[in-house]
Amino acid sequence: MLTFTNSLRLTAAAFAATALCGCEAREMGVNFADQQAKSVDNSWVTAINTCWPDVAHQGYSLEGMKRYLADPLHFRAAFSTYSALNDSELRTVVTRPVMAAPPPDSSLLSHSQTAVFTRSQAISGVNQQNASATDNTTAAPTDALCAIHSGTPVGFR
Repeated sequence: MLTFTNSLRLTAAAFAATALCGCEAREMGVNFADQQAKSVDNSWVTAINTCWPDVAHQGYSLEGMKRYLADPLHFRAAFSTYSALNDSELRTVVTRPVMAAPPPDSSLLSHSQTAVFTRSQAISGVNQQNASATDNTTAAPTDALCAIHSGTPVGFR
């Protein structure tokens, strides 16, 4: 006879609830969204390495980085300026080059405590000294993609 531990019961219940109600993954506390993008343009990988320098030192493979960026939950954690887009829109955005994406919401980066990069700077891999805004007294440029961050985006392991 099969017996369930409490953790197995909770896992089974979460899976059943997701299957029955069509709940979003983030509502169930799952680490990945329900669907990922079919592909990720390499320019997004370059941009994340510029915006999150520690990611480059973590030893992620190109495919590993693309796996995270293909997921809307992880993409939002990496690029908050696109957080207002829904999952479907993000799955489309990430398949195209950074410069072909809709303009980011740079207002989220106004008066950032760290250097701010435009989309073109992020994909060219400039360093912090060449960023568009380098202190919190400067408003973010209209095409600001990200501010430099230490560590890795939430959810990246």
